[in-house]
Amino acid sequence: MAAQAFGAAPSAADKQREMELKKRHDTHNNYADVYSARKAGNWDSDIWLLRKTLESPDFSPAPKGKRPGKMDNADLRRAVTLSSTAEVFRLFNNAHRASFVIAKGGKLAAKHFYGYNGTASATVELQNGGELLIENFFFVAGSMPECTGKGEFLQNGGTVSAKCSLYLAGPWTQTSSPKCTGVYTLAGGVLNINSPKEKEGISKGVGNGIFYFGKGTLNTRAVAINLENINGGNLSPGGDAQVGETVLNTDTTAKNHPGSVYDEARTYTQGKNSRLTINLASKSQYDRLIWTTPQRKGSVVLKSGTVIWIENLKKYTPSSGAKFDIILADHLSVEGELSLEGPDARNFSYEVVDGKTLRLTYGK
Repeated sequence: MAAQAFGAAPSAADKQREMELKKRHDTHNNYADVYSARKAGNWDSDIWLLRKTLESPDFSPAPKGKRPGKMDNADLRRAVTLSSTAEVFRLFNNAHRASFVIAKGGKLAAKHFYGYNGTASATVELQNGGELLIENFFFVAGSMPECTGKGEFLQNGGTVSAKCSLYLAGPWTQTSSPKCTGVYTLAGGVLNINSPKEKEGISKGVGNGIFYFGKGTLNTRAVAINLENINGGNLSPGGDAQVGETVLNTDTTAKNHPGSVYDEARTYTQGKNSRLTINLASKSQYDRLIWTTPQRKGSVVLKSGTVIWIENLKKYTPSSGAKFDIILADHLSVEGELSLEGPDARNFSYEVVDGKTLRLTYGK
């Protein structure tokens, strides 16, 4: 093979070899092909432009019938609806007035979910019968310093399952915008945040992060925000029919942002007809809410009519006198009577211990 002359333009063969080397060593898929939706329509229609990143800086119409695949990036710049199954590497929903709807029958799997990064607004909606699976990265708005707009994620139904934390506004300590707004509304369906237990779980981020807890079910291993369950929602540590814990962690992203004045005080509030689901599998295996901080600023407020929903798993029946400490907090306040409900609530009673623990007792 002849050597390339010094100063000579690279040949087509040289360019091909360089492209193959980049692909081979692209462990983070930085050179992913990009499909961009520049007109409104259904995901499965011919709305896509394509840029093959290693071959050209320009977009051109994607071949007829060609759609983003599992190693590609999808860039949504108009109103797009998904009603089928799709898988991408990265999803971007960051153009002005872009909207993405996952409708009934729609199922999207993405390694990374990038929310809004502009100066106006963009929305995502998950409807009944839809599903979203996220593996590594999930934020609603504001990863870039120039973002001053608002990103919204409305979950009306369906299921969202993330193996990572949910960042509401500004996921990165050094580069995210403190002026952005990110809103996640859980109005129905199930939200599963299965990040490692030591992570934030749900983080406000460095901007104006807002989480509205409506009538859906929230299963998260960790929380780093104030949480109000007062609209008929269901907090279910570990998920329904499973055993797990929901713990309060430090919002390290917000805390470590330059110029941040961080207060670790956090409150979980539960209101009338809103539910905390407690699954019991054995004397030592049962759901728990752990709401404590290093400076003892974790407060739980249970208002009159709060529902504690009790279900025994695997045909478990507690022995008489068995005790289950289901809430551990720095400060626990019960304002009125709680309602013990569910298929196995009979014969249970509750008590507050030392102003910090909510204890269930079975039988006498």
